[in-house]
Amino acid sequence: MTKGYPHVHAKVLMVGPDLSLHGGIVSVVKGYLDAGLPEACDAFEYLGTGIGSSKLGKSVAFSRALIRYAMIMPSYDIIHLHISARGSYKRKSIMARMAHKAGKKVILHDHDGEFKKAFEESGYVYRSDVRKTFAIADRVVVLSEEWRDYFAENVCDPELIHVVHNGVKVPNQPCSPCSHQGKC
Repeated sequence: MTKGYPHVHAKVLMVGPDLSLHGGIVSVVKGYLDAGLPEACDAFEYLGTGIGSSKLGKSVAFSRALIRYAMIMPSYDIIHLHISARGSYKRKSIMARMAHKAGKKVILHDHDGEFKKAFEESGYVYRSDVRKTFAIADRVVVLSEEWRDYFAENVCDPELIHVVHNGVKVPNQPCSPCSHQGKC
């Protein structure tokens, strides 16, 4: 066993936001990496889908990432895609469909606390597309039992859904509640 993970006889390509960014998905991914996930796999690579603050910047960054993805994806067994609603969903759904067509196992890992709002406020075409994308997944990862229930009722087959709570890094040394505030 490597750190917190048993060895997995598979080659895993994980895709998500560029690790230089800040945010919930990046924090979760860094936790996986720090805990030894790469060493637990026969092969592991993380592909950041790029950075950019404007729609044009994000489009250019994603185009570059998609080219790289198309080149390396055939070498992997499992494609683990971190997603959220709207733009991230659209980009990752393209990648999920490519992986599915190539016969890869697809994991869709939803991180969006606003998924329900985005899903319900969108039209039939978007909701239908989301359902089709999640239907091709071999596993769907959500962050809580409440999300599991929502996805099971509205998005995909309940048998696909697994709950993986976001990890919390525990400090090596205990600290007092005010230790980070310069008080006490």
